[in-house]
Amino acid sequence: SQELVDQFYSAMEGHPKVKLRKMFGYPCAFLNGNMVAGLHEDNFAVRLEAKQREEALAKGVGSTFAPMKG
Repeated sequence: SQELVDQFYSAMEGHPKVKLRKMFGYPCAFLNGNMVAGLHEDNFAVRLEAKQREEALAKGVGSTFAPMKG
């Protein structure tokens, strides 16, 4: 939705090292050439280190990101 896109861009404001571009047709944020956050359909994806990801999943926060099966 446009509201989610607007929220994404608002969240990325003030981060001068972050470069914004689209991936899978949705806005994404890149730092040093690596995607660190982005939108996909109605989801806001954030890249986490393995330990942080495991902790979040254990708490039931979100799921792993897979834009396509396989």
